[in-house]
Amino acid sequence: MTDTPAAPEATPQRGSLLGRIAHHLRTQNWTAVVIELIVVVFGVFLGFQLTAWNTDLANQRREAGILREIAADLEEDRQQIDTARTVTLRRMAAAHYTIAQATGKSIDHFNTQTASTASVNLTGTLALPELPPLDDGARRGLWGAIVTGIYPTPSTTSFDALIGAGEIGLIRDATLVRQIQNYRVVLASYNATQNQSLRPMINDVRAVGEAYGLAAFADIDEAALLKLVKETPQLSATIESQLGWMALQNTQLQSVDTAAAALLDRIKAQIPAE
Repeated sequence: MTDTPAAPEATPQRGSLLGRIAHHLRTQNWTAVVIELIVVVFGVFLGFQLTAWNTDLANQRREAGILREIAADLEEDRQQIDTARTVTLRRMAAAHYTIAQATGKSIDHFNTQTASTASVNLTGTLALPELPPLDDGARRGLWGAIVTGIYPTPSTTSFDALIGAGEIGLIRDATLVRQIQNYRVVLASYNATQNQSLRPMINDVRAVGEAYGLAAFADIDEAALLKLVKETPQLSATIESQLGWMALQNTQLQSVDTAAAALLDRIKAQIPAE
């Protein structure tokens, strides 16, 4: 009786990776084992790379979205600031005209030794900016023009949301991050000055005027107002002080707008084209 030769070991199915490696080990096909292991390692590496690439792409898209949101806030800030500066300069023109006509004083600068803030660095004096001409409407309501102003509320919504969500790290440009943070500090300084000094001060000015029968929204005869200011040192001093506060507000608004414009330009340069 002759022995039946052993059947050759079946080759594992093509799709069974572990089966193929086991087969190569049993048959001591070391070259095939090494090749299979290289394929496994490369596949794992490629998987990690694809995951990292997808994550990086998602982060870049989110970064671009964040920058667009901040840019939209900055655009709105600049529009509000432009309106506030226009109104502030008009108020200054009314106050300057009233003082000049009533007292003969021509004011061209202000002592600002104690008026420096984090948003603007003043060094002793503040020059009177170029003022717009007064129209007939402003001259019919000089007192109202002096005591009614606009106080913008720059938005920090996108920045606050960015911090709250812990996404500040998605912005890869460290210099841009610092610039955004510095702008937030400038806004905080302006808001503090506006809410703690400018708004309470204008309320005090209105109260002084009301004590002399001057209503903020009433048309008051120009000649009568100028005569009253000339004869009332408290009114003339109040208007002159208010003129200085307006000059400070205008300078602060200009400083905030300069910072907003520079930050907006930098952000726009970082946002990829859609």
